[in-house]
Amino acid sequence: MAAALYAGIRAQEGKTLRWAALCGLALALAASVRVVGGPLLVVVGLWALGGSGLAFRRRLCVLAVGAAGAAAVLVPYYVAEYAAVGDTGLSRNGVWNVYGRVAPFADCSKFTPPPGTERLCESTSRPRRPFTYQYTFNWYYSPAVRYFGNPHSATPEQTGQVAAFARAVIVGQPFDYAEEVGAGLLRYVAPESFRGYGGGPSYDDLVHGPILFNRLFRRQGLGVAREHGYTDAGGFGVDHGLLDALRAYESATRIQGALFVLIALLSLAAPLLTAGRARSAALLFALVGWTLSVVPVATVEFSVRTGLPGFGALGAAAALGGWAR
Repeated sequence: MAAALYAGIRAQEGKTLRWAALCGLALALAASVRVVGGPLLVVVGLWALGGSGLAFRRRLCVLAVGAAGAAAVLVPYYVAEYAAVGDTGLSRNGVWNVYGRVAPFADCSKFTPPPGTERLCESTSRPRRPFTYQYTFNWYYSPAVRYFGNPHSATPEQTGQVAAFARAVIVGQPFDYAEEVGAGLLRYVAPESFRGYGGGPSYDDLVHGPILFNRLFRRQGLGVAREHGYTDAGGFGVDHGLLDALRAYESATRIQGALFVLIALLSLAAPLLTAGRARSAALLFALVGWTLSVVPVATVEFSVRTGLPGFGALGAAAALGGWAR
């Protein structure tokens, strides 16, 4: 991601097109690591087309070469994937995550469920419904898993029905959806609050006990390790002194509360306060940072682990905004 940002800025110099190719290549590699990087291909492409001071023909060349760089990674992957499994996609969860995002508040009295998806309607009250990941994977809690399989076993037709239901919820309940996403975004400011809106792990969940020291997760981790040939994986060793030092460092360096608000405001102001190449860079950093912050919350849930990658770009935009101010 850092390489893509750097190359994108260098591509605006107008001297060579190799930076544009590297930018597209790096963006595609980022998307192959986590699919939230996929929307950045569009976002950065639009920025390259309209967010710089280059001549229009030059912008078209930069966009075309960047797209070729991304295609050099993604096209061979998709060809090989289709040959191997008869389908393509960077994530098997795909739209199932979106279903898990909207199912906790879906109210079929506010929209007409697509034919064949009526079984996904629930009468359980919103506060008593489970969180996103349970709707995505858990047979007991999720009507979609019970009736249409799960992300790893459902047929394309079954996944299509889940997708149709998720779209119908968003279109039929736009204000409920906006409330859910908005409350999830507020968790960047107060990670331990608004837990009912998505319920993803916060800093404390990940680092200070419930997940890191969960016995079930440890047992599952050991099972996976042994399946992959690590036959000497007999248990977990814990260095409490080192962990305490790392957790103290983590607590002191969190980006939340007033610090996040300051970074957010400066990142939004940066494109307005700067000019020339600085404005182009500020716009790129802000677009990338906010895309990486908003898309996971809008399509899955708030989770500090998926929010962290966007903080670097937001910080870069905020730095330009503070410098310009």
